[in-house]
Amino acid sequence: MVALAAATALFSSHRRESGSGGEIAGEVAVAVPVVERTGKDTPPHQPRDRAQIPLASLPAPEAPLGQILPGLRSAADGGDRRAACRLGMELLRCQHLGRWEAMTEDFMGEQAEAAFAAEGNLAAANQVAEERLWHIERLEQCRAVPADLQAQGARYLRQSALAGDPYAMLAYAEGHHWGPNMRGMALDPMFDQWRREAPAMIHAALRAGNPSAAFILQINYGDDIGFLSALIPNDAYRRYTYHLLSVRLFGQREQPAYARALDATEIERARREADALHARHFDRRRFPSSQMMAYPPYLRGPQGEATPFCETAP
Repeated sequence: MVALAAATALFSSHRRESGSGGEIAGEVAVAVPVVERTGKDTPPHQPRDRAQIPLASLPAPEAPLGQILPGLRSAADGGDRRAACRLGMELLRCQHLGRWEAMTEDFMGEQAEAAFAAEGNLAAANQVAEERLWHIERLEQCRAVPADLQAQGARYLRQSALAGDPYAMLAYAEGHHWGPNMRGMALDPMFDQWRREAPAMIHAALRAGNPSAAFILQINYGDDIGFLSALIPNDAYRRYTYHLLSVRLFGQREQPAYARALDATEIERARREADALHARHFDRRRFPSSQMMAYPPYLRGPQGEATPFCETAP
């Protein structure tokens, strides 16, 4: 709580977005050079003549890291935003997984597994064992990361986000390039840059078709429960609109409590805007609930692997 209060004070100079436009905050002008989901581009600092042939597909999630790093690095340095996203996430996983494992030792470590087994809760014991095995296997693979790449995950993630990868945009905006407790993030040379870019980036991720962005915006317009949400002023109308969009995207049950601060006219307008956003950016598609939130690379997602880190189609 102390950290969140300090973050709120730190970010208090951020100016409130204008609400005078014809659309909600998800449609405000973007201050970072991203492209739409159908666009192709290379990051501003990558000359076009250096671009390599884009990867036909990303390597499988379980592909040995040592085998895929050279190809990912070459493609990422040539401007392939999907490769830059995947490379950045793999490097960030290696950078932060050990710290996460140490932080969760009490309830995900060997002693926790033994305690569950002693209680007869074999399902919980097996789950802990699977998590530990996942961590061990990936930490072992991280030995293949060359020394000159070990601290480059954040750079590649931001490169991909600026080039328009919808998953990299969300991961960068949420600060997944920092460690599990984000300790020391304000001292990071990237901090002020991230603080300027993150609010627009999360809106751009939604426009690029990342469904997780809708739920994150719903949270961030209603509460200050993290560093990104401290940058986004609370707004009951916008929170309700993104809640309605999340209902359409994931089949959630609508929560009338979110509309209590609004009058009938605002409620009707929010419904129209949620419908328009659903049609414009998601073609009225429905997504599995596993894609409601994006998981940092050091977490094992509900489907065994974290839900989509990066674009899959070239």
